Amino acid sequence: MMVYGAIFGCLSPILSVSAFLSYKSPFVYPKDERQNVERAKLTLLNDKQDGPGDGNDIDRQSDHLLMMIAYKRWETILNE
Repeated sequence: MMVYGAIFGCLSPILSVSAFLSYKSPFVYPKDERQNVERAKLTLLNDKQDGPGDGNDIDRQSDHLLMMIAYKRWETILNE
């Protein structure tokens, strides 16, 4: 994965996703919390930096990309 990240010039995000994979997913939830988790995912997708998404983005994004969006959002808030 890291070799492909270096080849395609996206090593930093790939390293972040690799680090995310070594820890428990933040999107694991009890059965009764499903709506709250889905709402949080949708909020992250709508707040992504490359513009607002439509409501169907939640079906097209993987948890890995959502974690990357969350990390970039955290990094932006930290820098502010």
